[in-house]
Amino acid sequence: MHIPRVFLALALSLTIAACAPDAWRPDSPYEAFLNQVQNKCWNLDLGGREINSLLNPPGNAGTGPYFLDLTSRFFNGTISRDNYVDALSASYNTSPDSPGIRCILQQMPAPGSAPALAVPPAISQ
Repeated sequence: MHIPRVFLALALSLTIAACAPDAWRPDSPYEAFLNQVQNKCWNLDLGGREINSLLNPPGNAGTGPYFLDLTSRFFNGTISRDNYVDALSASYNTSPDSPGIRCILQQMPAPGSAPALAVPPAISQ
C-alpha cells in the first residue's frame, strides 16, 4: 500500500533535483521579474500554452517547472538570450519572434539595474 507513495516521493525528489538550484529559492529581483511577466504577458501563448499556465501550473505539473527553470537560468545569466529564445521556441513549438517570447524579453530589467545572483556551477553527470 505504501509503495505508490515511495515512488511518488522518489519521482518528486528527482524532478526537483533536476531543476536549476536558483529556480526555487527566494529571490526578490527574480520574483519581481516573474510578477512583471505575469502582469504583462499572462494571456499570451507559447505554442498553445498561456504564459499564465506556465507560471502557475496546477500542482506544478506539465511544462511549468521547465519554463520556470529555463527562465531562472536566463534571468540569472547562466544562459544567453539567444539560447533562451531557442529553447523556448523549440520546447513550445513556437516562433522565436512570437508575441509571448517578445513580451517575456521586454520584461527583463535593463543591464545593470538588477544584479544577477551568483549561481553555483551546474553539476555534470
